[in-house]
Amino acid sequence: RVPAAYNGVWGIRTSHDAVDRTGLLPLAESFDTVGWFARTPDLLAAVGDVLLPPAGPRPVGTVGDLVVVPELLALADPDVASAVGEAAAALGATAESWDLSALPAWRAAFTTWQAWEAWKAHGPWLAGRLDTLGADVRGRFEMASRITEPRALEASADLLAARQQIRSLVGDRFVALPSASSVAPLVGSDLDVVREATLQLTCLAGIAGLPAVNVPVTTAEGLPAGLCLVAAPGRDRDLLAFAPVVVLDRR
Repeated sequence: RVPAAYNGVWGIRTSHDAVDRTGLLPLAESFDTVGWFARTPDLLAAVGDVLLPPAGPRPVGTVGDLVVVPELLALADPDVASAVGEAAAALGATAESWDLSALPAWRAAFTTWQAWEAWKAHGPWLAGRLDTLGADVRGRFEMASRITEPRALEASADLLAARQQIRSLVGDRFVALPSASSVAPLVGSDLDVVREATLQLTCLAGIAGLPAVNVPVTTAEGLPAGLCLVAAPGRDRDLLAFAPVVVLDRR
């Protein structure tokens, strides 16, 4: 979603385990999933027709099923929040307030468990080779190497509760939010700050295993940004079928 938003193209992260990951290099097994980019929503859906499992009988969502959450818009830079909010409003999205007071705790649990799994997957090989990594990646793996098992298991329990709460909030609707907290960062930007801000948004789908589609939008200055549509796990095909409706209704 994030690189798709930065580059003004369509993109999808699929529901966890919707597409077989055999043969792919893991990072964190609990969050790893398959995604792809496309220039058009039709091509995005065509790839899904090949890779995704058949969908069960379910009515395709309508614009009336779309909600936008002001608290999520507020996590993005003003230019991105405005672009996403205006696009959602043009689609007739209903504004719905969410209590996100637990988001920092969810984000912390996500980071801890992801790091724990990444170190379990790559630590044995990386232990003597950390100096071959860039400073930012090296720092994250060094942090991962210091996580204790009790701390990781506590994070895992927190994630289970968060997953249930996020899925309950999403329900059977489509939820619109920013794909990333900003437009593509400029050279010289503090990438750690950008990354942390965006992860507040992207961790929701990651924690709950939700499918998410990036819909290209533009800021008032004409820069590419992304409106992210998320839905309940397994509704990948519904999201892909809804994407052309988004294009049609914005014309």
